[in-house]
Amino acid sequence: MFLKSYNIFDSSITNKMKNFFFITLLSVISFNCQKEISTENGSIGLTTALPALTTTAITSITSTTSTSGGNITSDGGATVTSRGVCWSTSPNPVVTGNHSIDGNGTGTFTSAIAGLTSATIYYVRAYATNNIGAAYGNEISFTTTTTTNTLPTLTTTAISSITTTTASSGGNITSDGGTAVTTRGVCWSTTSNPVVTGNHSTEGNGIGSFTSSITGLNSATVYYVRAYATNSVGTAYGNELALTTVSPDVYITGAGYSSPQVATIWKNELPTPLTSGSSYATCIFIKDADVYVGGNIYNGTSNDAAIWKNGVPSLLPQGTGVNSLIVSGSDVYAAGYGTYINGVGQNTSIARYWKNGNVINIISPNTYSYLYGIAVKGTDVYVVGSIFSGGTAGRMVATIWKNGVPTSLSNGTNSADATDICINGNDIYVSGQEQIGAPYYPLLWKNNSNIPLSTPTIYGRTGGVNVNNDTVYVIGTSASANGTNDAATVWKNGVASYLPATAPNKNTYATDIKFLGNDVFISGIEVGTGARYWKNGIGLTLPSSATQGQGNSIFVK
Repeated sequence: MFLKSYNIFDSSITNKMKNFFFITLLSVISFNCQKEISTENGSIGLTTALPALTTTAITSITSTTSTSGGNITSDGGATVTSRGVCWSTSPNPVVTGNHSIDGNGTGTFTSAIAGLTSATIYYVRAYATNNIGAAYGNEISFTTTTTTNTLPTLTTTAISSITTTTASSGGNITSDGGTAVTTRGVCWSTTSNPVVTGNHSTEGNGIGSFTSSITGLNSATVYYVRAYATNSVGTAYGNELALTTVSPDVYITGAGYSSPQVATIWKNELPTPLTSGSSYATCIFIKDADVYVGGNIYNGTSNDAAIWKNGVPSLLPQGTGVNSLIVSGSDVYAAGYGTYINGVGQNTSIARYWKNGNVINIISPNTYSYLYGIAVKGTDVYVVGSIFSGGTAGRMVATIWKNGVPTSLSNGTNSADATDICINGNDIYVSGQEQIGAPYYPLLWKNNSNIPLSTPTIYGRTGGVNVNNDTVYVIGTSASANGTNDAATVWKNGVASYLPATAPNKNTYATDIKFLGNDVFISGIEVGTGARYWKNGIGLTLPSSATQGQGNSIFVK
């Protein structure tokens, strides 16, 4: 056999060899240049990409919230540093808009979507971020529900325990309307449909029944009451109920003038004589069921100071008359005067003060003086009146005694009297008057400092002082508007106003003042008409056996 010889310079062979060596060279070059990509987290493979993920179906849809999430199946070769969902009212929401942040890494996660608007279409995508960027899952849309929160549902509790100034009611909240009740109570007014911006109580929060106290009412007045409950939607009201407060018992004491004058007590305008003989009543105080009246009884030759308890009189030693009394605890205090014979043989008044019928001496013997008012605070006893200064001027000095220690309220330049006292918190108010020339002018002292109640051109005297809700009332008499007669006057925080008379040019006098809730009661006298009293400025004449009856003191309960 003969071998076939080849020519190495054959062109076809040469081309084939060239192709072989070229392919081999490319393979070597490619192998030598391929490297792993390294990051700060270490080797992550040959390539890095965005994460791969899907969006979780939307659940728990409400008017303002829903729930979604995602499932990250690949981190793309780099750690997922943040994940969550993003949402918008436009398609393709991105993480730079509304979004949640729900940890990091791959796997499933749940996201809360909040702050939505009711009845609105939203678009949601899960997102995952690595060092390449943010990747998004499939987009899901949903519609929020219509707002279902409503006002609370409630009823008003029947009204009970009605008194002159208070009552009880409440409510029962059966539904909070889908959002928590934050405030509840009752509201009331003298007009229908009371609202919570007016008079109201506050009784906690939440649903269920509650009880409310209604206070600060006026006596004998119709009020309208509704329970209320407030949630984030607003305030709802229960059914409206009406109540009429109880008419108070009004006690006035004084004298029903006849022959002779007789100490009299009026209860709700009905008079009852306290004695059958000559007597005079000046003051009244009621403690629980006991009615105390102070005054005097004529013994045939002179007057004796007396206190009636439930109509039974007791005479006070060394006393001629009682001007005021008060019951504190079980102790009965009275202030007034006795008499002594002065150096020229005249009967002269001397201040007297009694505790439980016993004389408490606070004045030197045979000292011309009076006591008009008394007050007790704790263990401290205050009395006010006037004491003669002596000397040629012969002035009376308005004085206050605390536990028997006197303090002058006036300086003795002019005669002055302290007529009544009221303690309000830490403040002590004393009414009185000062004589300048012939006329007297009304005065008020607060903590011993003088507060004038009128200009020097308007004369007047005071009969009492009292404080209600930090408003200071002084009562008495002053020159009428036409200047021709005396007019019963009330100074409210220093501003004077007149109490109406039954006819023009009648001389009237205000003698005492008391409060019941917001009602103001004032006793007094109208010359030629008789004993009177005013409730909130409206006058009423009390029946008596003569037109010269006097209403000297008042008490309301």
